[in-house]
Amino acid sequence: MEFMSVDPVGTVGGLLCIWDPDVFQLSGSCYNRRFILLSSTLYNSFDCVLLNVYVPNDQKLKHLKVELKVWNTEVFGNITTKLDATEEELHALDRIAEERVLHQSEMARKREARYEVWKLYISVEWLWHQQSKMNWSLHGDKNTRFFHAVASTRHNWNMINSISVNGVSLEEPSRVKHEVFLHFKKHFKESWVNRPVLGGEFKLIEGTISYHLVSDFTKAEVWAAIKESNSNKAPGPDGFNLLCYQKFWRIMKQEIMQFF
Repeated sequence: MEFMSVDPVGTVGGLLCIWDPDVFQLSGSCYNRRFILLSSTLYNSFDCVLLNVYVPNDQKLKHLKVELKVWNTEVFGNITTKLDATEEELHALDRIAEERVLHQSEMARKREARYEVWKLYISVEWLWHQQSKMNWSLHGDKNTRFFHAVASTRHNWNMINSISVNGVSLEEPSRVKHEVFLHFKKHFKESWVNRPVLGGEFKLIEGTISYHLVSDFTKAEVWAAIKESNSNKAPGPDGFNLLCYQKFWRIMKQEIMQFF
């Protein structure tokens, strides 16, 4: 077990943090007589921050806020700026890979940059998650920006960085494109040498029945379909849901029937 402590001042204060180094790998710390702040990695996979604070009054809390801002600037920096710079570096390596084969050092740096981008995306999502708690308490259901940010982050995670072909990992964009092209070419290639031909006599649809197959929809059929639909579905591109059509069918039926 490892620990970090701050001695009390007389009979006031005093802080103690104890952790298991196999679980909590310390990477940095910041402390004074009012607080202990530890930066670490949990199980060698997740970056986190532990804060142990003694706040006897509001004045000390203000001092802590100032110290935290300084620590955040010096240790973490601007996550968005780091993410943009790392993504730009990764895109530059991709452009180089399209022109020539990357060197071993460039391949190693590309893997490191991809891992850094992944860690920064996790940090961004964690940051939005923390901010959403405060926004929820202040604004309630008005907090939609966080959910859009999470959706965009997960969309970026789904990008294809490499593929495996016969046990060999390919990362160069040109080779990845070529293998994807070969895969779908083989997948959609005609496999029949001689197509089978259907023969024999088949029953035909009578004239009256075939007429109903191509006849226009009637108002009764359209109304039956609208009435039996779930009125609580999300609105379409026009902004109206099915409940609107059900309630105002008599007024809107002429316009609706123009679509059929």
